[in-house]
Amino acid sequence: MVIVVGDVAAPHWWLHARTFARRAPVALALTLALTACAGTDAEVEADDVVPVESATPVAPVIPPTAAPAVPSPEPLNAEAQALIALGVLLTDGFSPHDHMRDADGLIDWPANNEDVPSLFGDPPVPEGLGPLAVRSEIRRWPISCIEWHRVVLGADVGTGSAAARIEAEIARVAEETRERFLSSYGVEADCDDVDPTSATGVGDSYQELAEEPCAIPGGPRVRCFVLADHGYPPGAAHTYLYHHQLVFDVATGQRLSLEQIIAPAGLDLEAMTDVVNEVVAAIAGRWDVTLRQARPTEDGIVFGFSPYEAGSFADYTQDLFIPWDAFPAIVGGVV
Repeated sequence: MVIVVGDVAAPHWWLHARTFARRAPVALALTLALTACAGTDAEVEADDVVPVESATPVAPVIPPTAAPAVPSPEPLNAEAQALIALGVLLTDGFSPHDHMRDADGLIDWPANNEDVPSLFGDPPVPEGLGPLAVRSEIRRWPISCIEWHRVVLGADVGTGSAAARIEAEIARVAEETRERFLSSYGVEADCDDVDPTSATGVGDSYQELAEEPCAIPGGPRVRCFVLADHGYPPGAAHTYLYHHQLVFDVATGQRLSLEQIIAPAGLDLEAMTDVVNEVVAAIAGRWDVTLRQARPTEDGIVFGFSPYEAGSFADYTQDLFIPWDAFPAIVGGVV
């Protein structure tokens, strides 16, 4: 379901689930589809039962002795099975403030809204990576329908001219990305169509930066970061998220292009776009994938998709992993 944010012309990727609910990975669902699915009894929670006063006694409901038949998942097509056998995975992608979740995947939000900004930060640096120290500020936005705005101002990633170039590019992308939100909520008149008494009458936005492990086989040493801009547009029932996978050459500080990242696969950008579309279509039945970014690893490429780039809003963020050694088989006709 798409919710219109007042009369504001917001980019289509702004709207996604406010709860940031984590779906089960598509790859897991595909694997489970290969096995038989047993039926389950439907259960009714006690809290869901509404008492009804009646002068006539109501006969108790006797549950059936056998579970109702549950249709089995549709069998995987041959192409999807072949891709899974090659190690291809389509899973949940980036999720903001994952580092704040407990073992059950939940975030314990404080009762006092004033304490919320202090909870937001950046994920810890994985062991073996870094150095990384994020420079950020939490600001009160000067219009009534926006409350908090956490901005990434830059990062300290080391010493020397190459590190300085990496830091400058991170700061530039962070500023450019947050302008997408701020350009729609810059003056008080932008709040005119927002009901301040509604549950979503006040919005906010946040940025976070994290480092991720990466490598280019046979290529230069690289460092990889994910920079996300996400928040709650005022008056909307859904949040927004847009994220970048940033890959840098450690020796030069140069940000690598997507063409340079995918080079070990032996494909140009046009051919890789066709491959990614065909793979996602075979596994999930979706076409028109927006191929914008990727993170290389020793074993393969992780293509990251923000909401609406590889499916509907319900599909949220997605990661597509393709092993380097799977490309010849895929190009050769697996899909």
